[in-house]
Amino acid sequence: MKRIVLEKITPDPKLTLLQFVYIGLIMIGIIGVSVLILYLLTQISSFVYSEIILFSIIVFLIDLIFIFPVTRVFQNMNYQNIQKRINISAKNSLKKNGVILDKLEYLNDIHTINKDNTNKQFIALDTSNKIIVLIDYLEATMYLCDYKDIKSYEIVDNVESNSSFTPVLINNKLMPVFRSKSYICKILYLVIYFDTAKNKSLIYSIIDDYFGGVNKQSVRYKKCLITLDRVESLLANTINDRIETN
Repeated sequence: MKRIVLEKITPDPKLTLLQFVYIGLIMIGIIGVSVLILYLLTQISSFVYSEIILFSIIVFLIDLIFIFPVTRVFQNMNYQNIQKRINISAKNSLKKNGVILDKLEYLNDIHTINKDNTNKQFIALDTSNKIIVLIDYLEATMYLCDYKDIKSYEIVDNVESNSSFTPVLINNKLMPVFRSKSYICKILYLVIYFDTAKNKSLIYSIIDDYFGGVNKQSVRYKKCLITLDRVESLLANTINDRIETN
């Protein structure tokens, strides 16, 4: 297994600045309108102290309602930008190392579902040299692994008390599935386990929406599963190839 440290990518400062500007404008607008409404109401009737506090709390909650979706939009934009730049760095590094990709699968995730493939996480194969290319997007690190380095993989769908773990062995293939009975998915990970001492596992985060979650009947969830199934098939074939070779 060869470990390659890619260019460390940080959130775009322009996007961060733009996010604060938008949030600031929203807060100023809502507070300004609220102060005007409060002033007009005080001209009509007398407000007691408790009513003013209640009104302030309502204004604060309205602020949150408007700020939350704006924050999510900019969060998605930052994820897309970071993953795109990591992919560029990874593919440049692959060229330098003489790795030729002939099988490549992109993963839809919650941040890049409707974007083009340049923004998405990927797993690839150089079948002639029996190399699988994996990327740790959080650490901006790429791994060039021999097929024999991949021990197994696991799909983690929610981590809740009503979840059930079912390891399935089919034709000598380890097919572990960790799926929740919940109709809302807050976590969907692809975990790949290495057959080495130093690096035990690598996680591809597909859904990490801890607040709202994603309905399992939604188009977004199904789009994530479509590409995840393709990657799962690629990994299963890789493990099978290793078993047959051994």
